[in-house]
Amino acid sequence: MAEKKKPTHEIRLGAIRATIWANETYLGDRWFNVTTSRSYKDDQGQWQETYSYAKNHLSDLRKAIDAADLWIEQNVDRSQRSPIVFVDDQVEGVAEQSPQKKKRRGASC
Repeated sequence: MAEKKKPTHEIRLGAIRATIWANETYLGDRWFNVTTSRSYKDDQGQWQETYSYAKNHLSDLRKAIDAADLWIEQNVDRSQRSPIVFVDDQVEGVAEQSPQKKKRRGASC
C-alpha cells in the first residue's frame, strides 16, 4: 500500500484550516497547492470537516489564504522556479507571441 501523502504545512485560524501541499513533476519542478476546510462538531459531538463556509467564517478564511500565500512565497526554492510555458509558445515560437502571452510566460509559482 502506498504511503499517504502528508501536507507540507498547515495554518489554523479558529475553525478554518489552510493546508499546503508540495507537488513535484517528473522533471523535478516543484509547486504548491492549498486546500481549505472548516471543522465543526456534529450532533453526536464528533469533529467533522466541511468545505462550506458561512459569512462569519470568511474573514478567517481570507486570513488563512493570505498566510498560506505568504508561507509559500517565503518557502519556495527560487532555484527551482521556472516560467510557465504554454504548448502554443513551443509550437509558434517566441516571436509570434502576443504581448499578453509574453507577460504570462514569465509568471512564476
